[in-house]
Amino acid sequence: SDFREIRRDFSSDEFTEGIRNQLQGLEVEQDREFRGLSREQRRKVHLLAGELGMLSQSFSLNSQRIVVVTNPPSRSKSRGRQTIEMDVKQLVAQIGEEVKEIQGTLQQSQWQVVSTAGVLVLGSVLSPWLLG
Repeated sequence: SDFREIRRDFSSDEFTEGIRNQLQGLEVEQDREFRGLSREQRRKVHLLAGELGMLSQSFSLNSQRIVVVTNPPSRSKSRGRQTIEMDVKQLVAQIGEEVKEIQGTLQQSQWQVVSTAGVLVLGSVLSPWLLG
């Protein structure tokens, strides 16, 4: 059942606790890369990042899957549009190289991407499906 699967995902094992400790040690706006993980381990990293209010994204680099987790600055609900736009621009600048690589891969696969925002949206929409 779904409940058993969720319970399994958040069960305390050595891997989960090690990742949790690493993520809890991240300073604000700091990120951490995880390489060489199995599909199930990458899934746990994404789940733990979400549980801790952090952002996570998977990338392929030279046929290796990499998960990058970022501890974002806390966000106030009353922040203005300009501030949010600046945050998005800063995030895009931080992952610019990865975006260029994704755009190149998509273009080689006959996909047309009109902007960096398109790559980010595509990645966020497809990541749950790709993670299983």
